[in-house]
Amino acid sequence: MGSGLSIAIPALFIIFLTVGLGGLTLVIAWAKIFIEHGSNASWNTPKSLQAFTAAVIIESITLPVMWVIPDDLRSTILMVFLITSFGFVITSLALIGQSFWSGKGIVRVGLMVVFSVNVTGFIGIVLGLPGMPLH
Repeated sequence: MGSGLSIAIPALFIIFLTVGLGGLTLVIAWAKIFIEHGSNASWNTPKSLQAFTAAVIIESITLPVMWVIPDDLRSTILMVFLITSFGFVITSLALIGQSFWSGKGIVRVGLMVVFSVNVTGFIGIVLGLPGMPLH
């Protein structure tokens, strides 16, 4: 699967920017929902926001999980976390068009930024694999 810095640097790029930028976007979107709906228990959370939240949460628990995983499994488990989170980002992008709520614009921008970060990071990971230019 690759080793050392060839996976670590692009993975950290993905993790930190997804949690940082995606987390900021989510705080704004969730605040907007809570302000608009207040304590009304009948509101539904948009599915796109749920999927985006799952993606950011997965990225935020990735590094703590890496501390307890044996060395020989780290790169595999790391890739599982990154790919799962990216799957939620893609799902959220697919669902955002079906959503009709006031925070849709900010979430769309955050998703596009996180999508770009993930694609750039995955390109870096692929280029760092054995036999590739950055290895």
